[in-house]
Amino acid sequence: MAEIGSSGVDSFLKASHVGRTRHAHQIYVSALHILQEKVYHQYVDSIQDNEQPLSQDKWRAKRRNESPYFNTIQYETLLLLFIKSLHGGLFNLYVFDAIQRFVVLMYDRTNNSETVDQARKFLYTKKSREIENIHPTKEALLQHTKRAVYQGGHIWCQTLFVLQKQVKPSDWGYEWSTKSNSWMSYYSALPDVSKACLELRKCGCKTGCQRGNCKCKSRNLKCTALCWCDGNCPWSQQ
Repeated sequence: MAEIGSSGVDSFLKASHVGRTRHAHQIYVSALHILQEKVYHQYVDSIQDNEQPLSQDKWRAKRRNESPYFNTIQYETLLLLFIKSLHGGLFNLYVFDAIQRFVVLMYDRTNNSETVDQARKFLYTKKSREIENIHPTKEALLQHTKRAVYQGGHIWCQTLFVLQKQVKPSDWGYEWSTKSNSWMSYYSALPDVSKACLELRKCGCKTGCQRGNCKCKSRNLKCTALCWCDGNCPWSQQ
């Protein structure tokens, strides 16, 4: 109907024609957006007079938790933003947000967090993941992404150029080491997690942290946002 490809989706799955494949995904996202708008207005019309309808953003977040199909438009939009950033050279504007979202999905495909730091907190506090098994922080991911762009965009892409454009490695995730007299990877400006071990103590109490087996209460420590209670239990309010 849109006259951008023949019947069947095999060519689009293989991305045989990049332009048409991108066009197909753009139409798909537009159609999903229109359908979501119609469903939201149907939801608003179904609300009783004495009830307050959710805002569109809160309604979408609620529906994403209820049905995985509502995540489709979000993933498709991220993919299109990523392609647009590569085409237009708008790395800072689009790519890193998309990279964060993809990293979150790699570690937890049902997680709705928009940033890796939000997802780290959720995985550590709600799913009992160990720090070693959780994806990097936003700061560490940014430095890693810079190194990848430096390697691919500034080194490999200029291998056949006689006159190469030189950039400072210190702007792309590296720091100069006087010990080895060479450039070394710069991982993060954040402090070592081992120095904050006491701050990472948390409990998994679901009954208000009133019992004696609460890890925080037994150490006479107030609960924090890392705990299951988010620090809002009666014990922490005393």
